[in-house]
Amino acid sequence: MGPLLDFSIQAAGCDSQVFQNPLTALEAVRTSGAKPALIVSDVNMPEMNGLELLKQCRALLPGLKTVVLGGSVRDGHLGATDVAPDAVLEKPVDDEELTRVVRSLLGLSAA
Repeated sequence: MGPLLDFSIQAAGCDSQVFQNPLTALEAVRTSGAKPALIVSDVNMPEMNGLELLKQCRALLPGLKTVVLGGSVRDGHLGATDVAPDAVLEKPVDDEELTRVVRSLLGLSAA
């Protein structure tokens, strides 16, 4: 999933950084001088699920835009959660759709 995300985010005209581990991603949000404007996360990950990652990242950066990806999310349904991502995409994710969502959330015009 990483290469597709990287490609789609760069196609939207943004810099990207891909993490394979949610704990590493969270630590980067905590310690990096450059704060992200958007985080795209899979729902199912080892060590911490994507919704918990988004919740913790938003606690650090309240205005953070978030997108969640999942193989079992339909019509934005994520089950019982207090996390409300800005967008929910079902896998397999179309790269053009992801690029469109990223541009929209960040207020970027289409290329």
